[in-house]
Amino acid sequence: MPDANSKKTRKDLNLLIVDDDESIRKLLNLGLMSVGVSKTTLSEDGAEAIKLFSKDMVPFDLVISDITMPKMDGITFMKQVRAMFPGLPFVMLSSKTSTEDFNGAKMAGAEYYFMKPLQLDMFKLKIKAVLDKLIDQ
Repeated sequence: MPDANSKKTRKDLNLLIVDDDESIRKLLNLGLMSVGVSKTTLSEDGAEAIKLFSKDMVPFDLVISDITMPKMDGITFMKQVRAMFPGLPFVMLSSKTSTEDFNGAKMAGAEYYFMKPLQLDMFKLKIKAVLDKLIDQ
């Protein structure tokens, strides 16, 4: 049984990656593994990912989601998850250079926003800061 006073580490975090592009999901997963995250779940769109949530418990510590996806876009997905778990942090991804996606994600409550294409080294640098902030809470 873990010590109640022991600090959570990146290895203890459980993350959800939602993106319709399999290569992006794999890249993000690789980046997360390289910074010490060992528990990830991959999903190809918001409609599939929403099924992973139950009103009884928060299954993830952080969600990383693309905005533009078929079936259910990332903003709609985030809003539905936030209706169940208002405090669950989100990193939103977009390949659009316009401020429309950024503003939409921010207005919907996303804590973080990363632009695609993602360079693995830059992603690792940014996500380390996000994860460390989560751990320090």
